[in-house]
Order: sequence, then C-alpha cells, then structure tokens
Amino acid sequence: TFENGVARSSLGDFSVDCPSEPGEKLLSIRPEAIYEDDNGPIVCKVAEVSYLGTRVDYRLGADDISLFASMDPDTIYRPGDTIKVSFSQKGCWIVDDVPDPEPVVVEEERSFLKRLFRKD
Repeated sequence: TFENGVARSSLGDFSVDCPSEPGEKLLSIRPEAIYEDDNGPIVCKVAEVSYLGTRVDYRLGADDISLFASMDPDTIYRPGDTIKVSFSQKGCWIVDDVPDPEPVVVEEERSFLKRLFRKD
C-alpha cells in the first residue's frame, strides 16, 4: 500500500518521493537504483549473476520477492551469497496495482493477420 509518501511492502516500509494517490500500489525499482549497502534494510540472497563488463546484473531473492539489480563490478557476488541492499529514490515509482488489460486488436489488423496465416 502507499499513503503519505510511505510504501508499505513485504520488504519493509520505505519513504518514496513520488506523486500518487493512496491505496494498493506496486513499488517499482529500476535495477540501477539498487546498490549494496552494509546497513541496507533489505537482506537478499544472490540467485543469478550476469557479468557485462562495466556492469554486473543480479537476480536477488528477498523473502518471496525477486529483485533485479545492475551494479558496478567493483565487488562481484556469487550465487548463494547474502548481501544487504538499499535503493535510490530517484529510481523508484509507485504504480497502480491493476491487471494488464486484454490486448486490443483493431479489426483491420485482425483481418490482415487472418489473411497472413491462412492456409490455402
């Protein structure tokens, strides 16, 4: 939930400077906004590592949540390592927790697709 600038999540409560109406929301964090922090509030286990030269991408597990982080390669963690992380508020958004709508296909596109995949 989100109210009065505080996002309450299964990972904890976080102050987020993001305009949004109160209610059930999702906290979206960009991968490059997540960083290793010995005093960080989120304890994660490294699940996957991808070495990309100037960056290292991680899939981190925290409780039943997966986080994706893109960090500098100064320190490289291995799968199974436990680290603490924080995130920069500049890389966070509060978004409505609504299901994706059904895709809309315009009748012209539907007709074109039928012709394209028609078996003669």
